[in-house]
Amino acid sequence: RDHALLIQVKQIVLDSSDSQEDLGRQLPSAITSACAENEIKPEELGLAFCPILSAWMWIGSNIHGRFSIDLSQALSQRQRLLDAKKRGWPELREEWINLMTAD
Repeated sequence: RDHALLIQVKQIVLDSSDSQEDLGRQLPSAITSACAENEIKPEELGLAFCPILSAWMWIGSNIHGRFSIDLSQALSQRQRLLDAKKRGWPELREEWINLMTAD
């Protein structure tokens, strides 16, 4: 049941967005919509979120943010990392360290 719901969330996001930049707006509403349609509360899914960004060009792997059960917190981390990535590796590395060492 949960897997099918997550597939539905993914499809809603794909159908409603042409850009990954829209993910921060689309994902929360897609989760809410799919859960409502399936008569389940989002918190019943027990989801945890973690931003993952490609850093292959600099370090040969992806970088991961911190896990959170708060989607808005994970999306905020993601946006901070994406903004830093646009400025290059030194800024991305600094922001990544800041995220991973924050209390």
